[in-house]
Amino acid sequence: MSATDQPFDSPTGEPVEDPTGELGRPQAHSSDDRMTDIDTSMHQLIAQAVDQVPGVLGVIVSSADGLVIASRIDRTTGLDASAIAAMSAAVLGLSNRLVQLMGPSPTSFSYHRSADGQVFVFGISKVAVLTVLADSTVAPVQIQRVGREIGHGLEELFGGTAAL
Repeated sequence: MSATDQPFDSPTGEPVEDPTGELGRPQAHSSDDRMTDIDTSMHQLIAQAVDQVPGVLGVIVSSADGLVIASRIDRTTGLDASAIAAMSAAVLGLSNRLVQLMGPSPTSFSYHRSADGQVFVFGISKVAVLTVLADSTVAPVQIQRVGREIGHGLEELFGGTAAL
């Protein structure tokens, strides 16, 4: 089974099956097809982080105003992707205001840690927010590397640029 045949999580974190079997099948590219390609690519980027980095509990891509675009969160955590997306957008906005006291450059990412876990929030091309949730055992530098890789992939999908 290829990565495109795997069920994806909906914005609520529930798995979404592909009953038509159309995922990964080449088609003529209309605007709807382009959106499907972008959605598939986002989910592949998310799966890369969740599947390849032990300790990553979830990844959320949201709009800059906090609406979930794509997500995958370990179901055992009980975390709400919509709430996290909204809080992440707010955190990034506040971080931007804070660092702009020092100059006009936007925040590239914000990092928060507790004894129980870590949250990394990356700004993507001023249009999106990437949030990576990890347990406390993951090395922060590893999440920063993976977050930047995903961020660059998302940047290409969204057709913009950002300083990650």
